[in-house]
Amino acid sequence: MNGVLVGVDPVPYTSFNSCVVKFKAKRPITYAVRLVDWEENLGLGTELNGGDPYHIGDGGFIASFSDGTVTNNQWKAQTFYIAPLDNPNQVVELADGTRSSASATHSLTETAYAMHYPLPAGWQSSAYSTTGWPNATTYTEATVGVNFPAYMNFQPQFTGSGAQFIWSSSLTLDNEVIVRYTGPAATTTQIAVEQPTGSALTDGSSTVAYGSVNVGSTLSKTFTIRNTSSTSALSITGVTIDGTNSSNFTVTTPPASSIAASGSTTMVVQFNASTAGAKTAALHIASSDSSVGAAFDVSLTGTGYIAPPTITSIRTSPNTPTYVDSPWVTAQISAASGATITSAQLSYGNGTQSTSTVFAETMSSTATGGTAGWDGTGAVYPWTLTSTGGAGNIKQSTAANHGTGGTCGLEMGKGTADPLATMAQTTNAINASGTAGTVTFWVATSNLTAGLGWNFQTSTDNTTWTTRVSEATGSNHVHQLYTYTLTAGERVSTLRIRFQFIGNGTGGPTGPKAYFDDISISITTGSPPTVVTMLDDGAHGDGLSSDGTYGAAIPAFAAGTTITYTLSATDSNASTTTSPSASYTVSAVTPPANWSATATAITGGNVTLTWPIQSGINYSVQWSSDLIHWTDIFLGATGTWTDVTAASATRRFYRVSR
Repeated sequence: MNGVLVGVDPVPYTSFNSCVVKFKAKRPITYAVRLVDWEENLGLGTELNGGDPYHIGDGGFIASFSDGTVTNNQWKAQTFYIAPLDNPNQVVELADGTRSSASATHSLTETAYAMHYPLPAGWQSSAYSTTGWPNATTYTEATVGVNFPAYMNFQPQFTGSGAQFIWSSSLTLDNEVIVRYTGPAATTTQIAVEQPTGSALTDGSSTVAYGSVNVGSTLSKTFTIRNTSSTSALSITGVTIDGTNSSNFTVTTPPASSIAASGSTTMVVQFNASTAGAKTAALHIASSDSSVGAAFDVSLTGTGYIAPPTITSIRTSPNTPTYVDSPWVTAQISAASGATITSAQLSYGNGTQSTSTVFAETMSSTATGGTAGWDGTGAVYPWTLTSTGGAGNIKQSTAANHGTGGTCGLEMGKGTADPLATMAQTTNAINASGTAGTVTFWVATSNLTAGLGWNFQTSTDNTTWTTRVSEATGSNHVHQLYTYTLTAGERVSTLRIRFQFIGNGTGGPTGPKAYFDDISISITTGSPPTVVTMLDDGAHGDGLSSDGTYGAAIPAFAAGTTITYTLSATDSNASTTTSPSASYTVSAVTPPANWSATATAITGGNVTLTWPIQSGINYSVQWSSDLIHWTDIFLGATGTWTDVTAASATRRFYRVSR
């Protein structure tokens, strides 16, 4: 950039990759990039691909920059290495020293011509002249052959920003190309806007985010407007807000109408989260500074947020359930303003349920291809391969990698119409015993047409195989996650899995392919928890109907059993809150047939409660002034409690719970 080296692609050869380069430069910026296409047969411009030892390679370059510059046909592009050529005279050399291979022909053999030109001195500098250089040629994604995640995962930053793939006149013959472009000069603006103070905004591209604000509340932000001129005043001629949710944003404190030289003013813009959801608008500050167009434009965003439900005051009654009790579990459940509780649930169990990964295949870290293909070793687990449709149809390749574990993935290509001809299956049985089980794997496909694709199969005896997931529709896509839930009959210790490929016999880069990676099997053991509905109807140990206290019962269990439970609540915005896990151990103590507490007034008007206790039982006291709302006080293994605030109350009701 401007003659300074700021980046070199750090990734070794792959089918396609992308990288980020960060730099600072003053406008105008001259971008100069040296593009080198990979070759295996040095000097001939060809490479080994499948069974073709002299496959012609191709390139493609796409870029976007934060100043708005993108690759397109306004860039200049000149080639300096052309091969393979049937005849060097087919390269057109112009009087100004440039050349073009657009009409050249080539034969893919070990005999070919190559044209090499020296790189011109200073090609990187801003002063270098590209007069006479042809404009870059643009190419579509399909022509470049971009169908791998390295680029596709970042399309918004590339084609999404308006960038195009560029190269010289021949995407295949031109192996070393220099592309250059000089952006516009910097413009001097008089108005500068900051939010917060000291943080400059960029006209037309900056966004001020208000974040999440509780529905019914507001949040204000202060903007600073500066006059960067040291000699003349700046007039602010108007501030407007428009856009989808403009009514949610208001200028509550307008700026001064005139800003003295080198001076500043402030204005306040308020976000009103009147309803839930994301809100967007645009702020326009019109001024006498015409360099920013009609106005200095800033995007505004904010989100109306309704907090999830709250679950408090969780308790069991009795406090220490015995083997004869079916205890109530109650809690105070509340929705935030603007929402209502739509459901509340109690989940309980007397055993621990756990989930573990019993199979995690991330494939090899060594690519194996060529005519021999992969032999099924080198991955996390051994695999048995069938490739009667052609040797080398099953490979380990970096192009098939999804991104975790080994650097390769399983690549299947070419194939035949018979899925039994191209298969990879686990050599050893997988212990999938459990109460539930899930298989997940990632698949990418390319160059498929109707009727071509893949199958995922399972077997419990290594003889009978059943297709569980299939995609034989010719669909092409980047890596996608597929999930299969094992049936009860498949949750055994003898499970095996395999993948099949359905192709058309076409090899090479244009042939059909499927890529598999990150294959995982997770098994759950133990009994699942029981889920019951909690109600606020006055009939489930919850006090009065509609008082915000919800209740549900857990049935009696044998003495010594540990019960673990959680509560969850969902509101009208589909927000769910789950309480921390709680537990109790069922007591073997037999409750007394008759059990009562005694209240005794003491000096000063306070009250002391006493009751008989049993070993291993915890107690709590509840008091109320209206028999509706109760305050719960957990005491533990004690038989007495004094209400030191009773003297100040008009009346008090008490109850003791074991």
